[in-house]
Amino acid sequence: MLHIRDLSIALPPGSDRQLAVDRVSLDLAAGETLCVVGESGSGKSLTASAIVGLLPSPRLKVHSGSILFEGRDTLRMSESGLREIRGGRIGYVFQDPMSSLNPLERIGKQIREVLELHAWPGDPQRRVVEALRDVHLPSPESLIDAFPWQLSGGQRQRVMIAMAIASEPAMVIADEPTSALDVTTQAQILALLRELRQRRSIALFLITHDFGVVNEMADRVAVMRNGVVVEEGAKRDVLARARDPYTRRLLGAVPELRARTIRRAEPYPPLLRADHLTKTWRTRGRLFGRGREVKALDSVSLEVGQGETLAVVGESGSGKSTLARALCCLTRVDHGCADLHGIATDYLSLPARSLQPVRRAIQLVFQDPYSSLNPRRTVGQSIEIGLRANGESAAAARARTVELLARVQLDPAAADRYPNEFSGGQRQRIVIARALAMRPKLLVADEPVSALDVSVQAEILDLLDSLQQEEGLAMLFITHDLRVAARMADRALVMRGGMMVETSSMERVLADPEQEYTASLVRAVPRMTEAGSVEMPALIER
Repeated sequence: MLHIRDLSIALPPGSDRQLAVDRVSLDLAAGETLCVVGESGSGKSLTASAIVGLLPSPRLKVHSGSILFEGRDTLRMSESGLREIRGGRIGYVFQDPMSSLNPLERIGKQIREVLELHAWPGDPQRRVVEALRDVHLPSPESLIDAFPWQLSGGQRQRVMIAMAIASEPAMVIADEPTSALDVTTQAQILALLRELRQRRSIALFLITHDFGVVNEMADRVAVMRNGVVVEEGAKRDVLARARDPYTRRLLGAVPELRARTIRRAEPYPPLLRADHLTKTWRTRGRLFGRGREVKALDSVSLEVGQGETLAVVGESGSGKSTLARALCCLTRVDHGCADLHGIATDYLSLPARSLQPVRRAIQLVFQDPYSSLNPRRTVGQSIEIGLRANGESAAAARARTVELLARVQLDPAAADRYPNEFSGGQRQRIVIARALAMRPKLLVADEPVSALDVSVQAEILDLLDSLQQEEGLAMLFITHDLRVAARMADRALVMRGGMMVETSSMERVLADPEQEYTASLVRAVPRMTEAGSVEMPALIER
């Protein structure tokens, strides 16, 4: 169905290299799934975009090659010809559905536009409802009148898939469709894509950096690096007998669903204790309509010891981030108290002017480092501002900044550059350096690696682990990925709907969970060693 031959995409003059994609050749048959794997900047998304003539910048040009889809070269099609296949013969599922859907248009209208553009022969409204039902969305007849912002992340991704399959295409391109989703929603989306492929014989061009997803979904795998396909073949051959060192390094970076070795037998000295934290969000109704209440935290209690890591695990909307913000005094709770040993008692009830010692002791690392850094400040200014506010001189603050950048394995010269000049992994290192500037006792890490490639993710986790041991830091590590939790945590707190489901050692949670909900989270994790899947114990070099 798809034959890509010697595709090269040129970068603008002045770039580090000449080609973003360098002589890539790939094939995809009807009903087959090809997984394209690689780090950010490897050329995966550019290759997919070139298939339908949607390169993200006019400065990026196809240099050479051909892309034959159903016998026609899409690189030599007119714009009207490309419009015929976009959405008609090739559906596209983008990574971030919220930025891909129009927030001001209702769901039904956005899907209907695809059908009207491609002259759907039947009733478009009926087909919209069928498409929403195909992706197992509840009450599709009423959902067509909803706006994107009224849906959860998993529901929005299902809407994107419904839009991609509405006109019954022959092929679907899915660009990281599950990377930002929690494990249960991810498992549902992957099961849905498998079902659609089998039921409709859709060819699936799936871009991912998660080898667990590759193992569950792929028929064949292509590994890309710096615009070049370094390895390509059947799933079993690539995963079990990888030839290229880069492929082996990516496989070695995949976290295992296995609790880490217990570092100490005796209990950790006390640091943070929170009791019965409760928070209810209230929304206003339209005009005379009634608003609604959402209980984000429902009597949550926890303890974290000095040098200990507690993982807070749960689906989106379970209250994890609200808990983090409450403990950092960024959100006021309705009820409950928290003590920081040796620093403050019941600090959640203190006025803002009395919270300075607490704010120094508890530092937050946000999920998205780019939006948490001021783009108009240099990296050095972002780190120094907290030090200067706490009375340090300009010279001392600068010296501390240089020291911290070195601690997170960045060139001290980075202090004079701006956030947009760094990669995602480098920006996360900068945010960690800024948090360490206050010499905190507790680091609250809110999904710090969920948006990163698996190899960069491994680097950041190793960095946090080494910093914790050197500094004696305690960590509250929030994640929806149990593999990451297993890699980092001593204990786990499982949350659902604002409530604490269970808390126990990481080993107990993974091997013998008390609650069925926890067991379902464990089962939903994409694995490398499922029944019928590929095992690679001799391959991985850690």
